[in-house]
Amino acid sequence: MIWFGLTFGAAILVWLLVETARVPYLIKRLELSVAALHVNISPNNEYIIAGGRNGVLRLWSVSNAYRSTDLTGHTCTLTALAFDPSSTHVASASDDGNVILWDTTTAKQHTIVQQAEAPAMTNRFDKCNPATPSIYDERGITALRFSPDGQYLAMGDRRGRISVVEVASNSPKHVLQHSERITIDYLQFSNNGAVLFSAGNDRRIFSWNMQTGEHIGSVNSTEHSAFNRVMGLTIRHKTLEVVYCLQGVDACEVVSFDGNKVTDIAFYRPRHTEIQTISEDYIVLAGVQRQDIFQGLPIIGQPDPTIFVLKLDDALLTHQTLRGHGDRIANVVISEDGSTLVSASLDKSVRVWALQP
Repeated sequence: MIWFGLTFGAAILVWLLVETARVPYLIKRLELSVAALHVNISPNNEYIIAGGRNGVLRLWSVSNAYRSTDLTGHTCTLTALAFDPSSTHVASASDDGNVILWDTTTAKQHTIVQQAEAPAMTNRFDKCNPATPSIYDERGITALRFSPDGQYLAMGDRRGRISVVEVASNSPKHVLQHSERITIDYLQFSNNGAVLFSAGNDRRIFSWNMQTGEHIGSVNSTEHSAFNRVMGLTIRHKTLEVVYCLQGVDACEVVSFDGNKVTDIAFYRPRHTEIQTISEDYIVLAGVQRQDIFQGLPIIGQPDPTIFVLKLDDALLTHQTLRGHGDRIANVVISEDGSTLVSASLDKSVRVWALQP
C-alpha cells in the first residue's frame, strides 16, 4: 500500500517528487453553447461527443479537422453517453426519459432505444428549463455501457434498476434490480461480456449472468475495504478493480479482485474533487460532485478547474495536473488506448489532451 499523504500539504509535496517528466499537452479546445456536462470519445479516437442541460449533443470528427455536427432529439439535461465498440454508434440518455442511438458516420438519429419500463414523467421547476416547469423522467437513466461485442446496451437508473437491450432488434433482454432507491453510478462488462457488474451508492457491487440475467453475487465494500464509498469500476489486466473512498475523508484506495482481494493502492483525493474515470492505466480526479451540477443545487466555493491524473504503474502512482479550463470540470474520459484525455467544463468548452506521444 502506497500513501500519498494524509493532509493536503503532505500530498502535494509527495506528488511533486514523483511527478513524471513528460507533461501532457493540450491538443484542441472545442466550444459548446452551454455548459458541458458529459463528454465521451469513441474507441477508435475518431469521434468526440458532448452535451449539457439543453439536451443538444455536439459530435466532432477528429480526422475531419474537428468538424462538428449538432444532434437534436433530446429536450432535457443529458445524463449519460456511451460509444459502441465499433465506434459506429453512440448512445445518449437524458432526463426527457429517452435513450437515443445515433449513427456516427451520418450524424443522424438511428433509433430510440426500447426500454422495458416506461419513463416516470413528472413536473418540476429548474430541471430542464430554469424559467418554466419542465416535464422530466424522475426514474432517470444515469449510466450506459455497451457489451464488448456491441450486442447489448446496459442502462442503469436512479431507482437501482438495470435494463439490458439487444441492440440489433431493439428489444429488452433483461431487467435487473440492483437495489431499490439507489442510483446506479457504474456499469462494467467483463472482457468476454458474460458478466455485467453494477455499483451504486449503497456500497455494494453486483454481478449478473448476461446469458440468463441471474444475479451471480454481490460484494459489500465493508467486506474488502475500510473505505465505504464505491467511486469507480474498471477491468484492468482482466481483473475487476474498484475504487473505494472513505466518506467525509479525502482518502481512497484501488482494490483488485481475483476471486479475493489481491492488491491495493491507496491515494489522497484533493478536497472538492470527484473521481471522474478509472481506466487501464489512469485514475482521473477533478471538479465538483456531480449531484451539485445535475440537480440544480448551488455550487459552494470557488471554481477549481484543475484535473489530477494519476498513472497506475506496478509499483508507484505518478501524478500530473492539467490546467486551462475557466470553470469547474463536470466530466472527464480517457480514450480506450490511453493516449487521449477529454474534459468537459462548465466554461462551455471541451478540451482534448494528449497523455502519450
